[in-house]
Amino acid sequence: ILPVYPGVGLDMEVIVGDVSFQEVNAVSFAPGGLERMPLAQVHPAVRAPGWASRRVVWVPTRPSAGENPFPLCLDASDRGAEANKTVAACLALHVVRCQYAVREGETLLHVAAFYATNWIQVWAMNPELVDPDGELEHGQVVAVGHIHRVGQGEVLDWLIRKFGLSY
Repeated sequence: ILPVYPGVGLDMEVIVGDVSFQEVNAVSFAPGGLERMPLAQVHPAVRAPGWASRRVVWVPTRPSAGENPFPLCLDASDRGAEANKTVAACLALHVVRCQYAVREGETLLHVAAFYATNWIQVWAMNPELVDPDGELEHGQVVAVGHIHRVGQGEVLDWLIRKFGLSY
């Protein structure tokens, strides 16, 4: 299982190559995973003799955190002098709950806006951040805690079960 964080998300290039592959003619992502990954960008395949690559970029949305893993499956095929060969591989992508990976130039204010809360809430969840106006590193993971706006009709027992808490 490969962890993926809201914020930076996933930026992955898959390279397929093999000495016995004479020409990799297709690299594609199998159905089933990308449909569950809103706004995923799949770049065109890059090919050269004996190898090919394909890049996928995806920044998960808030609601996707904590869901069942997203399957990301890749198929590659070869049309060389030998019989057609294919290879397939799958990854399980798990969107981590209650954490955010900072993008270049973001501050606590940006992270708070993503979760519709205030920067003080985010700062309080991260005691290692001494200065709330301090520089955050690209890819730095910050805790955001369980952020939930209570809706009409919700009761404490339901919220405790939802977030796996106890009295």
